[in-house]
Amino acid sequence: KLAPATSAAQMLQFAPGANIASSDPFGLSDATSINVRGMQQSEIGYLYEGAPIADVDTYTPYTTEWGDTENYQEVQLSQGQSDINAPLANATAGTMNVKTINTSHHYRGLVDYSYGSHRTNREFIRLETGDIGNTGLRGYISYSNATWDVWRGYGAGQRRHLDSKFIKEWGDGNRVSLVGGFTR
Repeated sequence: KLAPATSAAQMLQFAPGANIASSDPFGLSDATSINVRGMQQSEIGYLYEGAPIADVDTYTPYTTEWGDTENYQEVQLSQGQSDINAPLANATAGTMNVKTINTSHHYRGLVDYSYGSHRTNREFIRLETGDIGNTGLRGYISYSNATWDVWRGYGAGQRRHLDSKFIKEWGDGNRVSLVGGFTR
């Protein structure tokens, strides 16, 4: 029910104990701060499809670069100490976990467009391959382009993003997936 231009961090702003601050109202800037019950964002563990994703030096999450929200299946915030099996060293305040959608077994696509204040303009397209022959392989590729005028002062911003996920299934419950993304 949120605008598609929001980042994963802004999707958590309604979670109890979470405090999200961003330098722009669109969720497109990397200048976002996440606090959970008074603990800093460097004390939160960040997982994207089960892999740690924060900057290894400062533990800054850069949630705007992770992906497009149309490709998210679930964004979850677990407060308190992280699971002992999680590949995280700093998660004393909790864990933010993002899971992307599993593509359909049928060929299909999604296109959306939004326009708003401050000349915000965003296009999104996702193409899903469906099952590729009898290989057990399926996937999707998506692209988004967002442009906006800064809401204080002069200037404009642009974000171009490419997401992909391919899944290979075999046997009874066996699966492996390859997830990729690029942001400019």
